[in-house]
Amino acid sequence: TLTTTDGLIAQGACSSISQLAIGAQLFCPQVKDVTFPNTEVTIVEATAGGKVITEKATLNVSKVNGVGLLSGLTTKLQEGKGYKLAIKVPKGLRRVLKNALGGFNAVRGTTNVDFTTAGGGAKLPLGDIFPSGSGDGSINSADFVQLKGDIAAAKPATNNYSDLNQDSWVNSFEWACMRPDLGTSDDSIPTPGPLISLTPTPTALPSA
Repeated sequence: TLTTTDGLIAQGACSSISQLAIGAQLFCPQVKDVTFPNTEVTIVEATAGGKVITEKATLNVSKVNGVGLLSGLTTKLQEGKGYKLAIKVPKGLRRVLKNALGGFNAVRGTTNVDFTTAGGGAKLPLGDIFPSGSGDGSINSADFVQLKGDIAAAKPATNNYSDLNQDSWVNSFEWACMRPDLGTSDDSIPTPGPLISLTPTPTALPSA
């Protein structure tokens, strides 16, 4: 079971093959609880020549603090094996887990991964809205021009790709979400290879 700091819970059944429970966080505050279907989750085996698996899941986000849980993951992990992780929400940019290990080790039952800033992840950016419906892996001037035009329309925006907080309007709120990440792009998908070895730093014994 994974429980975030605000009490959200994800369940996973115990087995010799580990299941994955991930908590993640949006940069953009939400005005209501929202879901992001088709969130791209990439899991990379931390061995030379390891597999790279990408699947789609749903990120369920609380309006309280932008923290949510991913549901619908089907990839099973091998207990004791290392993995790297990247997440990309629709209209957003891919971010990679950059904790002290550079990933995580699977454990028996359910492996809990904290992809929030507290766990070495990142607040997932939103704002890659051009071309509409797909984006291009960057938040740049083309996205700003698209957003500016949709704000100028000043009309309800049901199903508008520029509506980043899913309130059926495109306004200054969307610009506040996009602006901090303007000029940034997708992180590269991690390459298979060992995780970072955490070797304790030797310390000298105090002299007598």
